[in-house]
Amino acid sequence: MKKNDFTSAYNYACLLLKYRDRTESELVHRLKNKFFSDEIIKKVVDKLKESKFLNDEKFVNAYIEKNLTKGKSLKLIQYELKIKHNILVDEKKLNFYKNDSLKKIIDIVKKRFGKKISDLNTTNKLRNFLLRKGYDYNEIKDIIQKTVGKTDNNYFIGEENE
Repeated sequence: MKKNDFTSAYNYACLLLKYRDRTESELVHRLKNKFFSDEIIKKVVDKLKESKFLNDEKFVNAYIEKNLTKGKSLKLIQYELKIKHNILVDEKKLNFYKNDSLKKIIDIVKKRFGKKISDLNTTNKLRNFLLRKGYDYNEIKDIIQKTVGKTDNNYFIGEENE
């Protein structure tokens, strides 16, 4: 291993981390694509971890916070972390964000839909918006109930009246 190879790999890794946080597996994959040896990659990753530039736990927390702010559901965030970043997040960690998630999506709904939520057409748009964000029907019912103050089964086409 040449010192020049290590320096080159380390500088490339720092350049990647400059633009956004990355997971360890993502960084290793990018370094392998540049044909650095496994020995150099391991040393670069160890040095980055030691200097706290590379931290999967920090990445997961930041990813969850950022996507909750966008209104995504915890289930969708968990799925994206698993598929895109090869990280499994346990339910305990997600439960920590559950109340925060509900508050943020209610704020987004109130800001985006305002006082028009009570009419059926707008509520259908709201339902579709929340479905795209990864919420299931029970969660959507709770969100509409908290924003409108009541839940009407007419808002959920295909659902039987209770």
